[in-house]
Amino acid sequence: MINSVGEVINMYSCPACGKEDVTGQITCIRCGTDLSLLKTLDSVADAWFNRALKEIDDGNSGRAIQWLSACCAARPMDAEALRIRAKVWGMLGHWKEARYSLEEAREIDPDALELKEIESALQVMEKQHEEKLQEERLMGKVSLKTVRRSTRRKKNKKKRK
Repeated sequence: MINSVGEVINMYSCPACGKEDVTGQITCIRCGTDLSLLKTLDSVADAWFNRALKEIDDGNSGRAIQWLSACCAARPMDAEALRIRAKVWGMLGHWKEARYSLEEAREIDPDALELKEIESALQVMEKQHEEKLQEERLMGKVSLKTVRRSTRRKKNKKKRK
């Protein structure tokens, strides 16, 4: 995988000898270990990532989180999946999880242009969410007071008669 400035990101190491950057290889150059399972895992992670994108397009953010989380578990150095997962967590209103995913992505690919864009979008979404909650709280208090007042008026009318 290549980061935002064109550097290759090491996705997998050889499980036998620890040689880095064996992504896409069938056998380890250093020790000869069969790496076909890693290649299969990489293909599965790609499929999970693509499924997450489809779920996002279909408006299924919760399902997208599941697929992105599976992708990130299989491929923990996938900064793009982490950035998208941060966006989706933000869409769901889970700010702590969104920021955590964004920080993970920043550690892997600190020069990605999307980081500031996503961070700004998360701030806007969080502010809008807080404003909406505040408005709902105010509306709830107003309607509750209105109900209490109208109930009192009815009781007072009955007492007067």
